Amino acid sequence: MSRKNIMSGLWHADFGYDQCRQNVAGIGGCAVEVIACGVNVITYTNGETKDQSSIFYQAPINDLLFEDDIFNLFVDYENNKPKYLKNKLTIRKWFDDNLGLGLAKQYQAMIEE
Repeated sequence: MSRKNIMSGLWHADFGYDQCRQNVAGIGGCAVEVIACGVNVITYTNGETKDQSSIFYQAPINDLLFEDDIFNLFVDYENNKPKYLKNKLTIRKWFDDNLGLGLAKQYQAMIEE
């Protein structure tokens, strides 16, 4: 599928999925594109959301590795859909602050320095 179609579809999605592989941080292009659209992302970050030195520290990511955990997330989604819809605003703000305009401002400050 073309990028254009993927991105337009993401705006209507409740979840996006990247890779959930042990010893691999699935927070590359796909996960970032999902977050940029304000969509709940499921991926495994290999500890990045708990590492204070990481830009992804405490990011609103469903940081999951195992099938049972992913299944339980969907069960929780079915029972608490408003929670996940509300989380979309948090995700978009996090992106803007940390990877979008906020990151651009950090680069600008470094260049001006």
